[in-house]
Amino acid sequence: MYVGQFSMQIIELGGSVLSAIQQSTLRRLVNRGEHEGVPSELMKWVWAAGRRLPGLVRRRKAEALAYSYWAPVGAEARKDNVEGMQKS
Repeated sequence: MYVGQFSMQIIELGGSVLSAIQQSTLRRLVNRGEHEGVPSELMKWVWAAGRRLPGLVRRRKAEALAYSYWAPVGAEARKDNVEGMQKS
């Protein structure tokens, strides 16, 4: 895992979120090296108190773009990830 990827996971996380992320699909994908699935999984983490928050949506899109750029995948997969996130 790259430093930037790890940093994105822990920024502004509270105790309950840390507990949830430990058992999350997001963490399993990163640990298995299945980096192509991480950007779409990040987009599931946009809810708070039962509401989808626009600020979290914007933040997760930015994190997904950054992750796609730095993920250790082939150039073609990286291009597809970044272009897909820019369109949504």
